Amino acid sequence: MRKKLSFLIILCLVLVPNIIYGATGQNEISYSDCKKALTGSLTRSGEFTQCFRAHCQSGTWSVVNLFPDIGSIACYNGNSDPYKVISSDGCSVYSGSCNIANQHFCTRVTTVDCNKKSDGSTYVTSANTKATTQASVVNPTSQSSGGGNSTVTKQVTNATKNTIVTKKRTNGTTRVIIERTEATTQGETKRAVVQTESTESTESKSSNTKIKKLLFENTELPDFSNKSYQLEISSDITDVDIVCEPEDSNATCDVTGNTGITGEDAEINVTVTAEDGTSKTRTIKIHRSDGDSSDCTAANITIDNYDSFSDNFDKNNYEYNLKVSRNTNSLNLEVIPSDVLHAEFEVKGYDNIQNNSVVTVNIKAADGTLCTYNIHIKKSSGLWIIILIILIVIVVLVVIIYFVRKNLTRSRNLYKYE
Repeated sequence: MRKKLSFLIILCLVLVPNIIYGATGQNEISYSDCKKALTGSLTRSGEFTQCFRAHCQSGTWSVVNLFPDIGSIACYNGNSDPYKVISSDGCSVYSGSCNIANQHFCTRVTTVDCNKKSDGSTYVTSANTKATTQASVVNPTSQSSGGGNSTVTKQVTNATKNTIVTKKRTNGTTRVIIERTEATTQGETKRAVVQTESTESTESKSSNTKIKKLLFENTELPDFSNKSYQLEISSDITDVDIVCEPEDSNATCDVTGNTGITGEDAEINVTVTAEDGTSKTRTIKIHRSDGDSSDCTAANITIDNYDSFSDNFDKNNYEYNLKVSRNTNSLNLEVIPSDVLHAEFEVKGYDNIQNNSVVTVNIKAADGTLCTYNIHIKKSSGLWIIILIILIVIVVLVVIIYFVRKNLTRSRNLYKYE
C-alpha cells in the first residue's frame, strides 16, 4: 500500500507543475493579451505560443497569424524540421461558417520536440562531409576534323585562376571577358576566354511608387494614393507592425514613426522610393485613447471593380449611390474600420443584388457606438439595347420594302412592253 501511495505522490509531483504552468490556448482575449502571450525564439524542446486574429469573411471564419515573424524555432541540435503538434488550440472555435463579421483574438500552443523529425522519427546529428569534385579543362581554340569546336577534358590537380575584365560601352552594353588559366597534371597550361554581353538600360528606370500590399497589424489596407488614413489604437500600445510591399520589385519602402508611439496623436509615414529615385509618402494618422473607443467610422470601404467608390469615399458621409450593370448579382466589399484593432463590422445585402437594393455596412465601436453606411444600388436599365434592336428591325424592314418595290416596278415595266 505504501509503495502505491508513494508512486501516486511522485506521479502528481511530475504532472501537477505541467498542469499549472503549461501554456493553454485562449480565445476571446484582448489584442494586448494576445500579443503578450507570444513565445520568442525556441531553441530546445518545449511549448511555442502564437497569436491569431479570427475574422468572419464572406460567411466563413478566417484565422490569420498576427505575428509570423516574431517567434522562431531554431533547435540547438541543428534540427531544421522538428516534430510539432498543436497541444492546445484556442482558435478552434472559429471554424466553419459564420454570419457576423467580428474580430476576435486567440492563441494556439504548439509542442515542439527537437529530438524528433516532423515524421516522428528520431533526429540524428550527421557529420559534415566534404564533397570531392573534379574540374575539367576546356580548350575552345582547337578544331575538330569536321570544322566544329572540339573539347579536351583533363583532370585538374593544381589551382585554377580566373581573371574577370568588365568593359562598358557607350551604347549601354556591358561586355564581360573571363580569362581562365588552368594547370593540368601534365604540366600544361590551358587558357580559355569566355565572352558574355548584357545590355543595361540606364534610361528606362521605373518611377513606380505604388504600394502592392500594406498591412497594419496584419490587416491589409488598400492603397491610398492621394489621401491618408486615420486609425485608432489603445493608449497602452506603443508599437505597431507595418508591412509594406511596393508594386515594383526594384522600389524600396520605408516606414517611420511606428515604434515608440507616445501622446494622444501621432503619425506613421510610409515612403516608397522608385528605382529612378522618385519618392512618395503616405501618412497614417494615429489617435490613441484611454478606455473603450467610441469611433465607429470606417477608414475606407472598397468594392471590387468599382475603384471610383473608394476614391470618393468620405468617412463622415453615410449615404452613397452606386450604379452597377444589370447582370451584377453580388458585390465584394472590404471594410477597414478606423479603430481597426477593436471595432466590429457587419455587411448586409451584398448578395442577391436587385435594382434599388441597399447594401448596409454596420460598424460597432468598442464602447458600443454604432455607425451605418448605406449604399443604394441602381442597375442599368438596358434601354440602349432595346433601342438598338428597334433600329436594326427598322433598317431591315426598310431594305425589304425597297427590294419589294423595286421588283414590282420591274414587273410592271415588263408587262407594258409585252
